[in-house]
Amino acid sequence: MTISQHEVLRWSTEAQHTLERAQKICTSAQASLHSTQNELSVHLPDIMDAVEFLYDALARQHETVLRITESLKRHVRTKVDSVFEEFGSVLDPAVEKLDGIISQLRSTTVPLFLLREKEEEEQEDGKSLADFIAMDSIALLKQNINIYKSNCGRLRKALLGNFEDILEYNMKMNKQFSQIKKRYENLVPLKVEIKSIQSKESTIGTVLRENQALENELVSILEMLTNHYDQCMKAVELISKGNTTGINLEVLQGDVRELPDVAKELNAVYEIILKNEERSQKYLHTETIEATITLLQQELQTYRTFKTTALPKFILLLSECENKLQISSIPSTAETPTRLYVQILEELTFHYTQFLHIYKTKYLSELYHEQYTYPRKFLKKLTELLNQDMYRIQLEETERRKQWTAKYGNFIPKEFNLELELPSIVQIITEGLENIQSGEAEFNEGKEKELLDLIKLTK
Repeated sequence: MTISQHEVLRWSTEAQHTLERAQKICTSAQASLHSTQNELSVHLPDIMDAVEFLYDALARQHETVLRITESLKRHVRTKVDSVFEEFGSVLDPAVEKLDGIISQLRSTTVPLFLLREKEEEEQEDGKSLADFIAMDSIALLKQNINIYKSNCGRLRKALLGNFEDILEYNMKMNKQFSQIKKRYENLVPLKVEIKSIQSKESTIGTVLRENQALENELVSILEMLTNHYDQCMKAVELISKGNTTGINLEVLQGDVRELPDVAKELNAVYEIILKNEERSQKYLHTETIEATITLLQQELQTYRTFKTTALPKFILLLSECENKLQISSIPSTAETPTRLYVQILEELTFHYTQFLHIYKTKYLSELYHEQYTYPRKFLKKLTELLNQDMYRIQLEETERRKQWTAKYGNFIPKEFNLELELPSIVQIITEGLENIQSGEAEFNEGKEKELLDLIKLTK
């Protein structure tokens, strides 16, 4: 079979067109391969590293804010709420105890005959023991306590209002962090896939290895088409010179018949490359990952704003409230105002309790002794012609009165009647025996009876 020059020219033209189309396809395929390689091997690991870096930074910020918030909760409980707990546990009970003893003092009447003559003349009505304590000062103390409690209440209300804002802000950040954490966990399989890219089980690794094989196949096809084109051009040159030596036209003709199959194979390889590029996009989740990065950046800014504005503002307010909670009508000391108020209240309660107790159990019997028992004893001794016992009993009585005054005198108001001087003998004239009758054995039916009746009532 003779092959004409015209047919060989047609082969060269067809080979040229096929090669040109193949070069275009290879160029496009190479771009796709390069894009896929870059996206899967470079871009995807980079953006996943960025996601991991931002998430770790956010997790640290989140943990820090949680610790700060919990610390603030404890601080508010120990420094602010504890003040109000002390109101209920110690301050209010101390006020109630003082009110209780004052009520007892108010209900304990003081007959006018117990008062010194000057005080007795000034009083038309009877008095109670409460008339002999500093009620105005006590009222002022209780007023100051109520003012302090009221000021503390307003401070606490303002502080807790701001703290609620902090907790609400923190709650929103916790909710947002949980959503971001869930999104990040959804990307973990991709992260694992990237780290195991060299493994046979890695889909990304499989795509990259398959693309490498396809690239090699493209090179092989392109080399074959180029070689075929060169053979066609060589055949054209030889035939134009009338020489076919050095070339097998039958083989070349067979190669020409295979060109459509080669073109199909090239297109098939190209289609696989494009599909692999499409598959790679599924792993990239570019929009999802970039949206996650944007969300992480925004939330990090939210945490920074929270730590640099809201938190410092509240901490300053908390410090100011702590200082103001220590301000009261009592000069500042190491003790809290509540403890100082309680200490004063307890001291007053103790003093007035002792006052009532001594009045009932010591003072009345002492007064009877000084006005009636001892004068009778004194008069009896006097009737025995002032024997030696007189001097001894005066010394004993002087010492006894001194001891009694030292022990109980501070609890008895100065307005209350007590004999200050012992009966004395002046030229055998007795003094200080006005409360008894002339007969030492006789009983005074007036004031003496009233005093005895009062003593009986207080027992």
